[in-house]
Amino acid sequence: MSENMFVRLLGRIGAMSLAAILCLAALPAFAQRATKDPNGRTLPDALEAIQKARMATRVLFITAHPDDEASGTLTYLARQMGDDVALLTLTRGEGGQNAIGPEQGAQLGIIRSTELLAATQTYGVKLFFTRAPDFGFSKTMEETLNIWGDRALGDIVRVLRTYRPDVVVNGWGGQRTGHGNHQASGFLTPKAIEAAADPKAYPEQLAEGLRPWKVGLVLQQARGGINANANIGPNTNPNAVALPVNDISPIWGQTYNEISRDGFISQRSQGVVAFGFTSLANSILRRPAMLVRSDGATFDRATLTLSLGSLPARFPALAEVLKQPLLETDLALERARVAAQSLDWPRAVHELALAGRTIAVLESQIAARGGNQAADAEYELARTRGRIDHALACAADIRIQAETDRTNLVAGETFKVTVIHAHRDGIAGAEFAPATLVLPEGWKSVPGADNKEENSTFQVSIPAGAQSPHGPADWMLPFPTPLVQGRVHAMIEGYGFDTDWEAQAVRTTPTAVFVEPLRLVPAIGLTISPRQFVMAVNSARIPVEVLILTHAYSSTAGHTTVGLDVPAGWRA
Repeated sequence: MSENMFVRLLGRIGAMSLAAILCLAALPAFAQRATKDPNGRTLPDALEAIQKARMATRVLFITAHPDDEASGTLTYLARQMGDDVALLTLTRGEGGQNAIGPEQGAQLGIIRSTELLAATQTYGVKLFFTRAPDFGFSKTMEETLNIWGDRALGDIVRVLRTYRPDVVVNGWGGQRTGHGNHQASGFLTPKAIEAAADPKAYPEQLAEGLRPWKVGLVLQQARGGINANANIGPNTNPNAVALPVNDISPIWGQTYNEISRDGFISQRSQGVVAFGFTSLANSILRRPAMLVRSDGATFDRATLTLSLGSLPARFPALAEVLKQPLLETDLALERARVAAQSLDWPRAVHELALAGRTIAVLESQIAARGGNQAADAEYELARTRGRIDHALACAADIRIQAETDRTNLVAGETFKVTVIHAHRDGIAGAEFAPATLVLPEGWKSVPGADNKEENSTFQVSIPAGAQSPHGPADWMLPFPTPLVQGRVHAMIEGYGFDTDWEAQAVRTTPTAVFVEPLRLVPAIGLTISPRQFVMAVNSARIPVEVLILTHAYSSTAGHTTVGLDVPAGWRA
């Protein structure tokens, strides 16, 4: 076999090997998917979106690993109380078990991040991480803190200052035994809360535009006995507040614990699928959720569900400006809820557009005043308007599908995007613009000549030397933000808003649909096997075989030369 033929053979082997590896990132549409679609457009989705638009409470639940979360508590706070809830998991679980395959380390971390994302979407909450490593079972908190170093604390502070929760639930608060990671999570959370409010702590974060943030209420799980009637047992803190997670949701028709179970069993790598269906597991999952203040004092359950009407009290200098518009907004949202329940979608859309206009005008008035309270109030109003926009998209049934002709993108090349969108008919005063694309800076798109109102194609050009966009805290998110999104701008009775949808590559087989995110990759991929090896000094020289695998991601022809750089005196 000639050398050139050998290299060509390796190239073909490399293509097959890397394709198999890349398939790990291409999940079938039915795998690791939330049972409650975060982009759903059903009646329950619309009713819940309207409910959430009326609330102004953010809750952050902090724990150590995927599958540590109190799923019933999270689901109840998000889907019954309507709070904006997020889960912060300090590690990605890469040091845990894998009941479904051989993957360990970083690969397992990706699997568990995918599983937890599906779980949290079912709970109805957002998901954040830190960069703390999961190094397996830790015998002591001291060991964990030594390995995690200062980074974990700083990362928690950044999440607090970014998400700005009103309430923090310390998932491992008070834990003094067991897994060192659990103890460290409970130990670091109050320290991070204190540091997040300190204007001198982590000045590099403040230089990026983040501001100190003071958490209003710190809770933790009450760990103690409880009887079948949900009465507090003798081992439970008497100041604990029970959340009736076994009540049936009037929107979803399941108990909140049942919804949470459906999400929790997404974490298949941890062998929890059967856990959701055995009698013992059901008795555990049906236990009421109990929360207590970290300082042991009493608290009012109503503080977990503050509405838009609470905002004037938070910003006393702006109270008179905020009070009436927020009242009008809440009344419009209530009328939208009643209309949606009656399937009167034109009326629901009308009321939601009125609520959006009211908040938009109020934002402008607050911005003109300036000052710290104004900046904080603007932040709250912007989030309120975002929730109203989502409710509008549900009520107007705006649906977007954005597909590309390839998943691996190469700088200097082009690719095709097709955007199909639809909306509810019969909505007076509604205008929907043709679809556009949201692209990284420097990328260009050219619409197709035969584009129609609801079906558009674009040829996208990637500039030479382009790199994937990066921010200072990309690690905080489960996965990178979408490279490309389809966008539809709607104007309803003078109120404009955008609906975005991630562009993905879709391929099908007779038995599955594979949905893959877009990735910006090098024109040529290369891997070496083995990655490392040991050679004894002053021993007989035994040749080591090194296999170089290459894969061409470019859509254009090219020439590649493959070789090895070795130490002086070595031969390859």
